[in-house]
Amino acid sequence: LHTKGYTSWWYDPTYNGMGFFVECRGEAIYISWYHYRADGTSNWWTFGGPGTTFTPGSTQITANFTEYANGPRIASTTGSAEYMRSEDKGQGTFTFTADGKATLLYNGVTYNLEKFQF
Repeated sequence: LHTKGYTSWWYDPTYNGMGFFVECRGEAIYISWYHYRADGTSNWWTFGGPGTTFTPGSTQITANFTEYANGPRIASTTGSAEYMRSEDKGQGTFTFTADGKATLLYNGVTYNLEKFQF
């Protein structure tokens, strides 16, 4: 496996309406998880990013998910990043298991991920 093959959209076919975007460059990895809150509103969590090392050739990474809220909206003149808050959502472990296959272990649940085929 080579990290450049990880950059894509990923999903677990068992769970409708959620998925992951993975971006790998050099020794950096950034993952965003889009899903929904209990009230049905959309939610995005981040994983990795600055300060997270993911050496090319690696197949597993463990880091904390972070949720950001209350920031400015696109094309909005109200709100500011000054009011944005972040909240630690706990640790997850991504394992890239084969070409186009991965798992996420989070909060006792294993998500079996597949690369989205465009």
